[in-house]
Amino acid sequence: MTRAVDVDLERAQERLYDIERQGVFADKCIRPISADMEILHAKRGKLDEQKHRLLAEIFDIELNDSLLKNALDKAVRPHCIAWNAQFFTSMRARLPRELRDMVYAQLWDAKTLDKTWKSMELSLFNDQDESWRILHLPHFVNSSIVGPESVLEVVEAWYQLVSVIGSPFHAGSLESLERLVTADAFSIGTDATTLLRELVLEFEIIYLIPPSEYYRQCVRLLHKIKNKSGFKLTIKFLQRRISMDFWLDALESLRPILEVFEEEGASVRVFFQYLHLKLLPVIEYDLHDARKNPSSNWRQEAIKALDSDSRIRARHRCYLQKNAPVYVPEDKASPESSEWEEGEYDYMGERWETATDYGW
Repeated sequence: MTRAVDVDLERAQERLYDIERQGVFADKCIRPISADMEILHAKRGKLDEQKHRLLAEIFDIELNDSLLKNALDKAVRPHCIAWNAQFFTSMRARLPRELRDMVYAQLWDAKTLDKTWKSMELSLFNDQDESWRILHLPHFVNSSIVGPESVLEVVEAWYQLVSVIGSPFHAGSLESLERLVTADAFSIGTDATTLLRELVLEFEIIYLIPPSEYYRQCVRLLHKIKNKSGFKLTIKFLQRRISMDFWLDALESLRPILEVFEEEGASVRVFFQYLHLKLLPVIEYDLHDARKNPSSNWRQEAIKALDSDSRIRARHRCYLQKNAPVYVPEDKASPESSEWEEGEYDYMGERWETATDYGW
């Protein structure tokens, strides 16, 4: 028993010696590594000092560059303003309006038109104060730089050329029509009554009764447009439940102002469009004959054209009904409102249910 214990003790002592020898070897290996780490830490400290010095130098350079740029801007800006003022003054003195318009067309390229339209859109269609957007307009729309006379011509050119990006002047309400016609969108002291050159006026007809007061207000605003020569006026009747009697009433209300526009050299187009969100191509019918010669057989021609398009729902063909329902504003239980409340129609055009007596 004693012999076995002695053997175990000897083995344990040998293991202990081995561990001590390994510890001594590890210490020998660690010492140079520790020395290297101290050297690296010292180098890192020096590099950090160099980094801070360089950052300070960069900050000084950027500060000096900013100061220099501001000083340069202050020095150059008066020269730029003077040059532009002289350029536009000379152009107005030496070039006829036709050639000046060619210069303005180069200034108002497609990119500049699009960018300016995005800046001015809220000013044209929103009655809130959007004067801050003037800060984002090109320098040649600044009267303090190019002069008020040149700015007026530049803005007139913008109204002429903005149709390049589409027909942006759409009015679907009295509010939007009034903004388009009367707003001084560029804050140059001139409203759009002399600037507007194109207008699409949309009448979205929900009920089968013509809103005569609405038309009178529209006519009042259209009369404000002063420069009608070369003006392009488009009037669109949007209707789901199609009533040709409504067309006649609407045309009768609008005919005098449309004749004034045409007499003064404007281009006028009036047409009906079937109100459906997903029909492509859209269903349209030009009302030129109905407007110019209401006693002609335009109604039969219109019925023939509409009947030839099977995409129009049968319940929307109110022009075929002798006693089509008429909405009375005081009647809360209108056909249209009841249909919405019943949820009969999915307005995105995905689902059509069984029609009611008045159905869509």
